[in-house]
Amino acid sequence: VYHCFIDKNSIFITNSRKRNILFSLDLDKLNNQIFKNRGIYLDNLIPSLLTFYTFCRNIKRVDFDESKIVDVIDNFVPLEYRLKLVGSFDKIDFYSDSKATNLSATKSSLETVKMQFKKTGINKFGLILLVGGIPKYLNREEFWKELEHIASEFKDDLVGVISFGKYSDMFINPFIKFSLKYMYAFSDLKSSFCKAVDLALIERNNFEKIGILLAPGGASFDEFSCAEERGKFYEKLIEDFVLQNSKI
Repeated sequence: VYHCFIDKNSIFITNSRKRNILFSLDLDKLNNQIFKNRGIYLDNLIPSLLTFYTFCRNIKRVDFDESKIVDVIDNFVPLEYRLKLVGSFDKIDFYSDSKATNLSATKSSLETVKMQFKKTGINKFGLILLVGGIPKYLNREEFWKELEHIASEFKDDLVGVISFGKYSDMFINPFIKFSLKYMYAFSDLKSSFCKAVDLALIERNNFEKIGILLAPGGASFDEFSCAEERGKFYEKLIEDFVLQNSKI
C-alpha cells in the first residue's frame, strides 16, 4: 500500500507507514502553471500520480522516471469547462468551472481562485460564488454539512453566494448562519449571473479585485442537458456582458 501527499512544496509517495520515501517531486520543477498552487488541478494530480506509480511498480514493473512524469504534467491541457478565467471587466474577473458537479470540486475551485489572486499580489479581493444544479448526495443533512464546511472555510473571502436552479433553496440555506453580506436564490442561471454582476459592480471599489465564480456543486440536468452546455451558456453571458459594457 502506498500513500501520496503534498508536504510544503513537494509531492511524496511513501510506503504504508510513511517511513520510506519512494518518490518525490519538487513542484518548482514544473512549468505548467496550473499545478503551481494548491487547488483543483493539484488535488486531482495526487490520486492520478499514485495510480500511475502503482501501475508502473506492481503491474508493468518499470521505472517511475521523474523526467517523463514532469514532461507529462507540463504538457497537460485542461478539459473544456473546467476551471478557467473566462474574461474580465474593470475590477471583475469571471471564472467558470461548470464541471464542478460536486461540493469537493466547488471547494477546490474556490481554493484555486483564491490562490491565483494571492499569487498575483492581490490580497484584498472578494468572491461571489454561483452554486446550483442537482445535489449528488443521499441525504440533505450530509449535503448541508459539507456546504457549511465550505461556508466556514471561505466566509472571510465570500462577498456573497447566489444559488440557481430547481434546488436553489437547498443550496443557499446552509450559508445563512454565516451572515454573508449577500445571499440570493434564483430559479435559473441567467438571473443568478445578472445579480452577481450587479453586486460586483456595487462592491468593486471596496476591493482590488472581485471574482465571480461558477462552481455549481451539482449536476446540470435541472436546467441543461449537460455540464458542457451549462458552461457554454455561462460563458456566452460573460461574453455578452463584457462586449456590451466595453462599448460604453
